[in-house]
Amino acid sequence: MLADVADITEEKGNVLIDFYTSSCVPCRALNPILDEIAQEFNDLK
Repeated sequence: MLADVADITEEKGNVLIDFYTSSCVPCRALNPILDEIAQEFNDLK
């Protein structure tokens, strides 16, 4: 997994990395917002 993160962060452009756990209430609250971002920027990895 860390190799994947390194590959993505070396690419040009913006990077958003979401560190998430299902037991984290604020993490779950961000899910709808991150879904909207993913739909708006469909080239995200």
